[in-house]
Amino acid sequence: NTQRWDLTADAQAEGNGWNVYVAAMARDIDPSSGMDFLDYGFILQGGIFVAPQWELMAGYDVIIPDSDRSSGDSDFSTIRVG
Repeated sequence: NTQRWDLTADAQAEGNGWNVYVAAMARDIDPSSGMDFLDYGFILQGGIFVAPQWELMAGYDVIIPDSDRSSGDSDFSTIRVG
């Protein structure tokens, strides 16, 4: 038996030619035997229209696993532009 909880929350805002999006995620895994793990993740993204059909965007996301999963820095993140 394993108990698992997943939680997500997100929000988006848009204005006159711009937009921003944020999200957060959490996952708790609690097996009946063994260690309990709590992992997190976050997303931040924004964009701005420079012409009616052209948008510049940038985003960042990170996954932060429970420190008990491995030793050392095990966070994983990406940056994207387009």
